[in-house]
Amino acid sequence: WCGFENVVIAGQGKSLALATAAHGKGHVVTTQPAPVDHGQKDSSWKDVPPQNAQTKRQKGFAVERLDRVVHTNLETAETSNPEDRAMIETAVNEHFGGFRKANCMLRALGSTASFAMGVTNAATIKALNEAMDPYELTGVAPTLNDGARQGLLLNQCCGLTLRCGQLGDTGVAA
Repeated sequence: WCGFENVVIAGQGKSLALATAAHGKGHVVTTQPAPVDHGQKDSSWKDVPPQNAQTKRQKGFAVERLDRVVHTNLETAETSNPEDRAMIETAVNEHFGGFRKANCMLRALGSTASFAMGVTNAATIKALNEAMDPYELTGVAPTLNDGARQGLLLNQCCGLTLRCGQLGDTGVAA
């Protein structure tokens, strides 16, 4: 069910937001900077680019959650209610052009969020290379270099925002 909801988000062109809790604190990862990332100040009260604030905000997110999104297969997903299953199958076929396209959308969405966190691996590279719809990437330059070394093609990439430095270089006061 959650996978289907994420496909709907992707189909509407919205940014993916996944939330998790670790050690009593909530963490949210997004494919693009969220509204909260705009207007942040560093310790000297200088404006911080939203992409840098996004990086800091996402630091504690459990990367294995994104890995699940990248490996999701909606055709084999289970529902507790058979009517939900029938509704999902109908919606996927009518609104998203079938399971193959829906899975590609979902995997690309999870991969763009992984990229924003500085994570590239064979599954994220494959998902981005197989994407059927345009996507945007936000991250640090070393992540792009890493992806290129692993075969990232950027065929469907319609927007690329890179920050210099390493993943932890956010320019945001702790």
